[in-house]
Amino acid sequence: MKKQFEPIADRISQARIEFVGSVMEQFNKTQDEANKVLDVFIKVKAVKLNVAMGRYDLTHGAYWETAVIDNALSLF
Repeated sequence: MKKQFEPIADRISQARIEFVGSVMEQFNKTQDEANKVLDVFIKVKAVKLNVAMGRYDLTHGAYWETAVIDNALSLF
């Protein structure tokens, strides 16, 4: 049974890596800052985990703005 869940776990892990990498690249944030942004987005349900595709999807495009990213960092 464990082997059957490995691909799902890999996609979940990859989703986090991809989202954090995108925040780092597009908003010039450090890895720690990008992880905090994702944690805040998960907490406030600004992103939804798409397990089938292995990525986090924004619930609204307006969340992908510099001011929103900076505001998410100030919450931590």
